[in-house]
Amino acid sequence: MLLMNRKEFDAAADFFTRILRDYPTSIEAHFCLGNAHVGRKDYAQALETFSKVLKIASNEPAVYFNRGCVYQKMLDFDRAIVEYTTAVAVKPTYAEAYYNRGNAFFAIGRISEATIDFERAVFENPNDADPYVALGLIHLVGGRPEQAVLEFTKAIERNPKHAKAYGNRGNAHEMLEQYDAALADYAKVEELHPRDAKMFLNRATVKSKIGDNEGAIADYTEAIKVAPNNAKAYAARGHVFLRIKHYQKSIDDFDEAIRLMPNDNIYRMRRGQAYVASGDKEHGLADFLEAIRLRTDNWEAWYHLGVTRLKLGRSEEALADLDMAIKFNATSVSVHFSRAIVLRILERLEESLAAFNRIIELDAKNVAAYKNRAEVLLLLGRGEIAANDLQKVAELTK
Repeated sequence: MLLMNRKEFDAAADFFTRILRDYPTSIEAHFCLGNAHVGRKDYAQALETFSKVLKIASNEPAVYFNRGCVYQKMLDFDRAIVEYTTAVAVKPTYAEAYYNRGNAFFAIGRISEATIDFERAVFENPNDADPYVALGLIHLVGGRPEQAVLEFTKAIERNPKHAKAYGNRGNAHEMLEQYDAALADYAKVEELHPRDAKMFLNRATVKSKIGDNEGAIADYTEAIKVAPNNAKAYAARGHVFLRIKHYQKSIDDFDEAIRLMPNDNIYRMRRGQAYVASGDKEHGLADFLEAIRLRTDNWEAWYHLGVTRLKLGRSEEALADLDMAIKFNATSVSVHFSRAIVLRILERLEESLAAFNRIIELDAKNVAAYKNRAEVLLLLGRGEIAANDLQKVAELTK
């Protein structure tokens, strides 16, 4: 067992193979050898070894359980489910098999069946923290953070050192905008696992939301130290640098994110924003175009492309870009506003008026829309109606 604990799986396989020569009916040695093969990622040999136990002890439930674990590692979830189902048929109180089958169901999107299995695992072994964490995750991905918090708390009550429970409860608190509670949970994860890159990422997200940009940058930096090939960490830190107008640092981070994930359209778009903000509009345009090539329905990239072309005086092209942005997102006030401005520049006043009307339909308290619509109305000679809009501006800005 010491060899297994040290993850010296080849040596462990040799050792238990020798044991079985002397004690060929040892069930424990077969299981240990099978687990050594799993550690070596020799899954075919592991399955064969576990199956040999059935010749010694027919219908041994642990055989089916272990074979299910192997299939799960092979990502063959359907066959894993079959094995776990046999295990619980032989041993109806097999909590671990219910839990593992629940994980297999969850992996293939069969959430209701996963929930039933996790609840059965709790029933069979109410002191095991893991099924509560699994139930919490189901609530979390289902958009029910309040229920998720309750399940994660039950897990922590049973295992106060369960880092995954603290981390996911922190995520649930973050969804509920309970940021102090989220930060407290992430701090507990750091105490238990000081080099948890996911925790640093999640905590940085919370710090960014509460305006602690320096704290967010520090946590993203720690995440990068732990996982230097994590493109998400570079991109997230780059986004914070963009927000606080450290444009070159932002560009540098997005450069690294793109190096790691060259086909990510969002990273291209964000780097384009950083380029434009730094004054380098041509490089920005190139990034927006590449983002669109990678994903045609990226409405934000079309929007930024249009706004940048407008700044360069290319109004007709800007209008076409903004039309594409609206095609993929018909309710963005920012896109409609920019389009209304372009139409006004092009002296297509009736269309500009219609665009401002649409903005006010989407956002009845948009002061800038009323103000700009009044200016268009004045250009169209409709002063009385323009006065109504200016009165509305006065009311909204009291």
